[in-house]
Amino acid sequence: MRIIGKQRQLFVDDEIVASLDNVSRVMHAPVKFGGNPVLTREEPWEYGMPSLYGTVMRDPDSGLFKMWYTIVTLKGTEGFNLGYATSTDGIQWERPRLGIFASQGSMLSTSADNNLIEIGLAMPSVLYTPWDPDPRQRYKMLAGVSPGQGHQAWIGLFSADGIHWQRNPEPIFPTGKTFLPGDESTAMWDPYTLRYVAFPKVRAGAGKRLFGREKRRSVALSFSDDFIHWTMPEVVFTPDAQDDENTARRNVTYRQRLDVDQPADYTAEWYNMNVHPYEGLYLGLVSVFDASGAAPYGNQDGTMHIQLVSSRDLRHWNRLGNREPFIELGAAGSWESEMVNGASTEFVTVGDDIWIYYSGFPFSHEDEALWQPEEAKGYPRLRPGGVGLAKLRRDGFVSIDGDAQSGSVTTHPFQWEGDQLWLNGVAATGEMPGEITCELLDGPGDPIPGFTQADCVPFTGDSVRHPVSWQHPARLPAPAIGPIRLRVYLKRARLFSFWFE
Repeated sequence: MRIIGKQRQLFVDDEIVASLDNVSRVMHAPVKFGGNPVLTREEPWEYGMPSLYGTVMRDPDSGLFKMWYTIVTLKGTEGFNLGYATSTDGIQWERPRLGIFASQGSMLSTSADNNLIEIGLAMPSVLYTPWDPDPRQRYKMLAGVSPGQGHQAWIGLFSADGIHWQRNPEPIFPTGKTFLPGDESTAMWDPYTLRYVAFPKVRAGAGKRLFGREKRRSVALSFSDDFIHWTMPEVVFTPDAQDDENTARRNVTYRQRLDVDQPADYTAEWYNMNVHPYEGLYLGLVSVFDASGAAPYGNQDGTMHIQLVSSRDLRHWNRLGNREPFIELGAAGSWESEMVNGASTEFVTVGDDIWIYYSGFPFSHEDEALWQPEEAKGYPRLRPGGVGLAKLRRDGFVSIDGDAQSGSVTTHPFQWEGDQLWLNGVAATGEMPGEITCELLDGPGDPIPGFTQADCVPFTGDSVRHPVSWQHPARLPAPAIGPIRLRVYLKRARLFSFWFE
């Protein structure tokens, strides 16, 4: 029997939902910050551009925003480097002069007067683990050794301050097996199972034969208890025929932006996925590669966007929002017009909002001007991409919406902890007001006297933390009465979550 207390209950799946009556489930895209990009190329050592294949977190003690990001160089032998930036507000970022590395070969300067924390590494997933008894390992990082040629070498790094890092030279994933990690991977700490989890990109799945192969970019899963020894990655998430159909539809829409346009080769692939533990479940931001054809250099070209998925066990993934973009491409000609991907490996909570940082690019995956070595072809770009910010209300990923005719959502039976029911929701106000009302049902589904819809004080307005009350002041029934159900009525209103305290 599920016990519900302070952990908020979301509606991304049917885990708690028994029935829906005249309501709909709606995904909500985050709102992009009007001043994007918040970080773009400014310094000589950012010769290519910065991108958020990396991590943004907020220091729990100081409130300082910290960013570990990938610097695309694609020059000389470095390929990619890692930069570090800080911010007091999450919008204006500073590059501290760290004096750690003097970049060689590919950069315009060999001075160490820069914000580089590592050379020749890419895509840092940084984890803050203050409970580690070894102070030298309070920060942990999963990063790829660049340049990536074929199967990627992924290593673990440790740090006391998040700035000075010690590499573990052994590859982080086992080698010599069927599925080897590719050039993308992310990692997280799982607070539910108390272990580290990584999501490497692998070649897997099946479908129509493209580019001389049937397998495509997919997401795998690996576990570790110490961030040193990891299990062999197992494939858990691959595109299917419906994804290919959606890619074909989107490619037609974006045809004017494509450098390579071969309709017979339209296919969907997963470029990477960041997974976020959130209120008892897992939310994944998957970078969807809408491949548009074979590029002249042996890879695929195409655009990317970010979709939202959820899971309860990390192995089975629920597609949200009818597989539509969660973070969409920007307008044609903008800094994020052809690829949006590489979201941060952490959500950042600011007040009642969730801040999601992501990468944007004004060129497609195999753009000739980017990947050809001749600078005469336009590299580095006069107009680079960078790091963007999008904001979402707390719990605001998916809502249950009711229209003017009113409808309801009813839960499965549950036990509860606490004596106050809380809602996160919005009810319309103005000339055509709406409202949210609740009632408690016993196990069989009969209203509990004193806690019926008629007894409930209607909620109108907008609140991420609304206390539900009834006409006759009373505490909630004692848990000893056994499991109850919750039914929420929605008229011109939407419900994001509920919980008890």
